[in-house]
Amino acid sequence: MRLRLRLRLRLRLRLRLNYFQHNNKMKKTKEVLFTGSDTEGGITSGYQMNDGVKLKVPYSFFGSIYDEDEERAVKIAMAQESQAAVGRAQLRKLDMLIGRRRENSHYLNEGLKNIKGIRGVYEDPDCYHAFHLYTLLIKEDELGCSRDDFMRVMYQEEGIQGIQHYQPNYHFTGLKKMYKYPDKLCPVAENFFYNESTNLPMHPRLTKDDLEMMVAGIKNTVKKVRR
Repeated sequence: MRLRLRLRLRLRLRLRLNYFQHNNKMKKTKEVLFTGSDTEGGITSGYQMNDGVKLKVPYSFFGSIYDEDEERAVKIAMAQESQAAVGRAQLRKLDMLIGRRRENSHYLNEGLKNIKGIRGVYEDPDCYHAFHLYTLLIKEDELGCSRDDFMRVMYQEEGIQGIQHYQPNYHFTGLKKMYKYPDKLCPVAENFFYNESTNLPMHPRLTKDDLEMMVAGIKNTVKKVRR
């Protein structure tokens, strides 16, 4: 089965390579499939710059590239084919992967509930939450500590690194220049991103020891920073 998959992939790559090499309309925009390269086969979204090859538009499943360099465009197309094959294989594990995320997140929610100034992830009872991220909210007015100070202590003293995702896109330099977006365009979203939220490690390979360490580390951080 794996051998057949490899042979099929190799043939598709060879066909794609021949297409790019022999198509006399090479300089026109081509459509390529952009997929994430993470171990769960996720789909990458956003803006991307690959060694000078520009994306025509923000992309989700499909993106358009300006073919400024024939050889580079071929390499990108070949890489995306292989990533797509990995993504298709990973889809078979999707239910299992989401199930582990849900178990991990429910464990964190239970361990972090009733801590003043801290909010875990809310799960609507009428929805099935995949917990792609585990976003922790830090309420400065309740905790007496800013989000940034909380993150600093949590990382430097407890070994838990918070990561920020999904900055308001109108604050990206390129978009601000292009569309002249003002600040405070979405004040609620800005306050959420810049002052309240951070994301804890969340993936299916977390162990119970990892989860217990996170719960204990966050509780210790709360004790250290609370005023």
